[in-house]
This record gives sequence, C-alpha cells and structure tokens, in this order.
Amino acid sequence: MKTAPFLILIFLSACVPNTDEDCVSKSELDRANAKIETLQSQLGLMDSKTPLSKTSDNLLAKEKPKNTSKHKLETIITDKRWTYTQVEDAMTGDLTYHAHVISSNTLESNYTQTREQYARLILRSNPELGKNIIVQIDTGRFYCSLYEKCSILVRFDDDKPIRFDATATTENLTGTIFIYDYSRFKGEMLKAKRLRISADIHRRTTPVFEFDVRGFDQNKYRPAT
Repeated sequence: MKTAPFLILIFLSACVPNTDEDCVSKSELDRANAKIETLQSQLGLMDSKTPLSKTSDNLLAKEKPKNTSKHKLETIITDKRWTYTQVEDAMTGDLTYHAHVISSNTLESNYTQTREQYARLILRSNPELGKNIIVQIDTGRFYCSLYEKCSILVRFDDDKPIRFDATATTENLTGTIFIYDYSRFKGEMLKAKRLRISADIHRRTTPVFEFDVRGFDQNKYRPAT
C-alpha cells in the first residue's frame, strides 16, 4: 500500500509534455494526486492508535460499593426498677449485656436549666471489655480521669461504707466512671435493698446518689450465667 503512491509519482514525473499523446493531461494529474492523498490518509489511519472512548471506560468501570455502617441489634427488657439490654454485634454476633437502674434522688446541677439530674448505675458484660460497674451522669464531671484515678464510697443498706477505686476512659474529667472490683460490688449489691454512692463532682461538694436495687434479675441481665 505504501509503495503505490511512490510509483504513480515516478510515472507522472517521467512524462515529457512535448506531445499530447505521450503526456498525461492536467486533469488526470489532479485525479492522481487526489488518489495519493486518499491512500496516504488511509495509511495514516491504519498506523494511528485510536484511544478508548469514555463510553467504553464507563462500561468497563465497576460500581464502587456503598459504605455501610456497623449495625447493632438491641433487645430491651424493662422491669419495675431495672432495665436490661442485650446488644448484638451484627458483624461478629457477640452479645453485650447491660442492666441499669436510675437513682431515686436527684442532684442539683449548675450545668442544666432544671438544676437537677439523676445518676445511672450500670452493670455491663462485654466479650472484649470484660465486666464493668459504671456510674454515669448526664451533665457535670467526676473528679476522675484516665491518668488520675479516684476513689468513691459505696454504702450497701446500713453497713459501713466501702471505698472502691474508680477510673475514667478519657484524659479529661468526664460524666462516666468505672468502678473496680466488679465481683465484690455485685456480690454486695445482690444482698442489699439499696445502695448509696458518694463521689466528687466538679464544681460540687461530694453528693450522694441513692439507688433502689431490689429485684435485680440475673437471668434477664445475662441468661445462663
């Protein structure tokens, strides 16, 4: 294909325009040149690389998966005083068990418009985190942090107060503390009708929260344990 235009050019250049019979007319030369241009353009198209179109790219492209959050399923049982929650991890199927009771008294707070708040006493059992006793308030902060552990007083019924160590999970003061010695605390709680917890709170003295712990049901908290 590439040699054809070259031969035609040689033929045309050899023409001697002395006689009309031996020479190619001007119109024929124009047609030959046009044919050469056509052949050259065809050769150029064959040698060139045609890029993929955007349409082809779109057809080959795979749809990106959508982001999905880690869902959890909850089962809640509410008793007269206690509320029991079982949270199932949708990925692993592991269960986290909670049981909590609300304080029977309130605390005046400088952090809320109503100037009073309740406290929650929470028992938690988690496959990874273990067993915990947690005290939580919605507003205000305990004088306790991750690096500065604190101690609280707990009185079961009318027995003498017992001092428990506690900690938090953040470096700053927080409204949630974790009490050490789960087994001892729970054992004493199961024998009592009420318990009182005294802990230092920021911008407060040392308030006392009272909890009516009667009616705790181990089977509802964590069955078969």
